[in-house]
Amino acid sequence: MTNELFVPLQDNPNAPAGYSALLKRILHHEEVFRRIQSSVNAFETRLKVAERTQHPDAKVGRELLTRALRLLALCIDTPGAQFVPYALAAIDYLVTENDHTPDFKNAGCFNDDAHVLESVLTHFDLKKKM
Repeated sequence: MTNELFVPLQDNPNAPAGYSALLKRILHHEEVFRRIQSSVNAFETRLKVAERTQHPDAKVGRELLTRALRLLALCIDTPGAQFVPYALAAIDYLVTENDHTPDFKNAGCFNDDAHVLESVLTHFDLKKKM
């Protein structure tokens, strides 16, 4: 039985066995989906606080989260698609606190997040699928 959340990977006979096994484990999306969902929940909590305190970018954060959740659903529906690793990275960049411009710190704090998400959507022509 094949796990549908596993990205097929051709074995490289020149790669050490341990390296190949680790690479396969990294590309197993089930753990990544779970970790990102946990980060989404934490981001949602921070976003609610920003909305209550009327942070200037709370609305932008909400719009980005909505798009990211749609993209995450698309990734879950098509886990083996070429865009999935890039989309997951873009979503992860939005919902984790460790990025170029810390979220909710100042006005304009989501510019970098919006750029990363928009770049993935545009490059893989995903806007019409969401």
